[in-house]
Amino acid sequence: MPMTDEEIAARTLGQLKEGYDLIPYHMHGAIERYVLKGIPPGSFLEALLSNNFMEAVGRADSDNLHALVGWAKFFYNHMPASSYGSPQNVTSWYARFNSPEKD
Repeated sequence: MPMTDEEIAARTLGQLKEGYDLIPYHMHGAIERYVLKGIPPGSFLEALLSNNFMEAVGRADSDNLHALVGWAKFFYNHMPASSYGSPQNVTSWYARFNSPEKD
């Protein structure tokens, strides 16, 4: 039997939370809103998700700047692979939640 949307969201949230020790606490809500609801994050996280390292470093606060290795580990081990890695992946991720079929 296929998983329901609620079961998928719960499983995904669990995977995110398993890696929360790798990233700053104040970013947990933004990453949950992005992954689970397709809500755009701030400029730092959007740059990081889009694999724009220079932009991410320029926009990072001191906590996130120190956590860049943790962010890489978090993305690789705890994020849906199609949700990050390029601007196209990020745009496609937003589209999943804002498509006409979802209304």
